[in-house]
Amino acid sequence: MSSNRPKTALVVDDNRDYAENLAEILQEEGFRTLTCLSAGQALAAVAKEKVHIAIVDVLLPDLGGLQLLEELLARDPKMGVIMVTGQVSLETAVRALNQGAFGYALKYCDPEEILAHVRRAVQHQEAVERAEFSRSLYRTIFERSSDGICVLENMDSCRISDLNQPFARILGLEREKIVGRTLSDLGPAGSPKSLAAVVKPLLQDSPTHLEDVKVTLPDGRSRDMELRIGPLRPGETGPVQLLVRDITEDKRMRERIAHAEKLALLGEFTGRVAHEVRNPLAGIKGALEVIRGKLEKDPESRRVIQAIFNRIDQLDVFIRDLLQFARPSRPEPREVPAGELLPKVMGLTQADPLFKDVRIELDVEKDARIYVDPGSLQIVLTNLLRNAAESMKGSGRIRISVRRIHSESLLAVEDEGPGFAGDPETFFTPFTTTRSAGTGLGLAIARNLVEAHGGTLTGVNRPEGRGARLEILLPGPPGGEE
Repeated sequence: MSSNRPKTALVVDDNRDYAENLAEILQEEGFRTLTCLSAGQALAAVAKEKVHIAIVDVLLPDLGGLQLLEELLARDPKMGVIMVTGQVSLETAVRALNQGAFGYALKYCDPEEILAHVRRAVQHQEAVERAEFSRSLYRTIFERSSDGICVLENMDSCRISDLNQPFARILGLEREKIVGRTLSDLGPAGSPKSLAAVVKPLLQDSPTHLEDVKVTLPDGRSRDMELRIGPLRPGETGPVQLLVRDITEDKRMRERIAHAEKLALLGEFTGRVAHEVRNPLAGIKGALEVIRGKLEKDPESRRVIQAIFNRIDQLDVFIRDLLQFARPSRPEPREVPAGELLPKVMGLTQADPLFKDVRIELDVEKDARIYVDPGSLQIVLTNLLRNAAESMKGSGRIRISVRRIHSESLLAVEDEGPGFAGDPETFFTPFTTTRSAGTGLGLAIARNLVEAHGGTLTGVNRPEGRGARLEILLPGPPGGEE
């Protein structure tokens, strides 16, 4: 026997000598045995303790053996019941097997034949127990995994037959509303980066492991995912298991650490450069003031000196931006009402001639709050608004919107300019600019400040060439709503 504890065998026969004889043979096989002379005694015995194997005579004095078979299996469907009889009856044998008996044998045959039925019944029970343990273990791992797991019925339909709670949480949907739907049903419809669009081409090559892939979730959020796809039972066709791990935050953390290390080196270098350049610049400006004072009657020379002043001012702005990029201040975020903060930022543009013919519209979701350092957001939005106004050549409409997505805040700035020429990501690279007077650090500074909050700043072109859209995604406060 595979178990250390002996299994219990029940012998039910109104022939006491036969029952005791068979019990002794079973004891030699390692069983603990019970003998009963009637169906009533047998039902009383199984009510008191667990019985694994039952050998039941077809003919009993108080209840038919087939009726007892039905009663025993109703109490324990896993019990291995072997019917025995002194008279051969094909009809009775068929009825017994149809009712769930594991085997059927003659009472007075070689005992080895009955033991063969018993051994097979025990092997079957142990196989069932192992399968149930495996299913239970898989279910425990399935439910307790921190990764999202779902089971697809097959490769063709991609219909979800099962999933765990982390899978539902990653997708931002309720678990009950996902079961029975296909990956395509989850949406967003038509997105080339939806989960269905990413997973379906990979199914034919499963098992497959993608360490880092962009996936657009049903609510439109873009997340970095690790995907594992493979058959539920290795080597078989049929159900497919999909494991989804959201690595967005881990990836952002690694990128922030690498970025911070680079900035630390750049900050040290920039500080020295700024010190060495600003001091001579201040001396040059002072000397030029003296010279300009002596050239009151020489307008051409004064014009040249003013041009030098303008260049010096541009250089000073560049050094300021460089310091802000290389040495960003640590943000001190707090929850602030978006409806109060954004109008203050918009007010800063009123005195700027660049915005004279620019209309700024604000669309803020009711009661929206942003977890941010107000000073940092002011710098970020000022840079984005100036870029937008300059791209429209000082005339047009800029729209600022704020939405809540779960615990995160999404701020978007849209303009009516020509949009990004080429890959929008290149414009976040330091010193990239399309303007002769620009430093090329505005978007880089803005992204630095956003990433210091644990957020992201991305840019895209609006459809049909209607301008650019810049999106700021900021996390909510620690411990906030998921």
